[in-house]
Amino acid sequence: MSDRRSPRPRRRLADRRAGDRRQEARRPFERSVRFLRTLDGGRHVFEGELIDVSAKGIRLLAPHPLAIGECLLVEVRLGADLTFNLSARCRWCEPTVDGCYRIGCVLAIALKRRQLLALQSFAGQLSAR
Repeated sequence: MSDRRSPRPRRRLADRRAGDRRQEARRPFERSVRFLRTLDGGRHVFEGELIDVSAKGIRLLAPHPLAIGECLLVEVRLGADLTFNLSARCRWCEPTVDGCYRIGCVLAIALKRRQLLALQSFAGQLSAR
């Protein structure tokens, strides 16, 4: 009898483009947002789109690439009275065919269920208009 154990099959990692790697469910959002990023000691504000949201992450569409690990503040306006400021860190960034960048970010602080439902409810209200 041999001391050697048979090798375990390697776990296959999901391709970001082929499937969903988030543990929490994504909720589509698709709304314009503003980003604040600090770059080279300065602050830069630009517009983009929040594609979807989960409790711990967001996916963005932006006109400029972000560096992996770069931090940014995402301002989501929900009407005149309610604003969500999400602090996030870039986990991946890939170009799109139309010259924009799809960006996956992890949130610095996970959204509470109430916050996630408020975002989802607001997105649904805007879609119904």
